[in-house]
Amino acid sequence: MCKTSRPRPMRKRAFTLIEILVVIAIIAILAAILFPVFSRARESARRASCASNMKQIGLAWIMYSQDYDEMTTPMYIWAGGGPYLNLSDRSYWPDLLYPYVKSGSNKSGDGDSKRGVFTCTSTNSLPLGTEDYWTSVRYAYNQSNLNNDYIVFDSGSESRGVSMARLGHPSQTITFSEGILGGGPFLGGSDKPSNITDQSAIYGTYDFNTPIKRASNERGATLRDSLEKGLLDENGTTLSAMATDRTLHQHMDGSNYVFADGHVKWMKKTTLGMWTANS
Repeated sequence: MCKTSRPRPMRKRAFTLIEILVVIAIIAILAAILFPVFSRARESARRASCASNMKQIGLAWIMYSQDYDEMTTPMYIWAGGGPYLNLSDRSYWPDLLYPYVKSGSNKSGDGDSKRGVFTCTSTNSLPLGTEDYWTSVRYAYNQSNLNNDYIVFDSGSESRGVSMARLGHPSQTITFSEGILGGGPFLGGSDKPSNITDQSAIYGTYDFNTPIKRASNERGATLRDSLEKGLLDENGTTLSAMATDRTLHQHMDGSNYVFADGHVKWMKKTTLGMWTANS
């Protein structure tokens, strides 16, 4: 009688070192491909959220002007206790537009507190420098004084709006940008550098097609230094104070801008003409 042979148990085959390394390399390659895609998708969502905030600000600005005889919002008024910044001596434009926006929140003094419609989520991760009322607002009102053609008059001690009729090309005129409370190339009033008497010192002969260099938010510069002082442009070149448009270019090498007709547009570059009332 033949003996039936018992089947031998199959030996489990382990992965070799080469196979493990290949799998790890494939995972690393996939991660390198997908992570930037996910990051870009998240930034696209932040850009859309920022555009929504700025759309509300732009519409609030227009509604304010309708209520005040077609005069644009001043940078500030000499009356304290506004609902957003709650300063003792004056109320800035977020205080003035606060009743017109759909949502928002008071500044509590906590750097992590929600600031509603006046905050861009992409700028929250940037170093602030000195935390004060300027950096508590992450959008900037265009207070440029280029060629004596401004959106809002601001001498440093006096601020007032200008007639909406002054805006000859509202669909091409920037009213708000990403920044800190006030922005725009070559500010007038008390913000003007003492050694600069006119815009030609920075830009040469005024030409509305002249592209504006942007401040850098890299190389360790704090948000306030980068935006308010314009330490560096995008090429790493040291600039004179106020020689940039002081926008963050935070959203994929560009920024959202509000125009005088209320629309919002993302752009990589701006020109002098976009920052003046009637170019």
